[in-house]
Amino acid sequence: MKKIDLTIQFDDDKLDALTFYLRKKNTAPLKELSKTMDTLYQETVPQEVREYIESKIPAPSRPKPKPPAKPAVPVPAKEDGKKADG
Repeated sequence: MKKIDLTIQFDDDKLDALTFYLRKKNTAPLKELSKTMDTLYQETVPQEVREYIESKIPAPSRPKPKPPAKPAVPVPAKEDGKKADG
């Protein structure tokens, strides 16, 4: 689903203080604002509409499983104890 940028105006001193205290909680204003927007969406948009919107989102492609690794074949040793060239 296509994402858009939102622009808001907020006092720079307040943003500095908010950033300072959110850092202590290992987060940031944009991260918290995004969470708040998700909550607002969940609380405001009816369930049926949310389900419809989510049904339009393509399922993520699943990575193909890797084939099992082939067991390593030991290289026979020469009589002098060194491995033979491959």
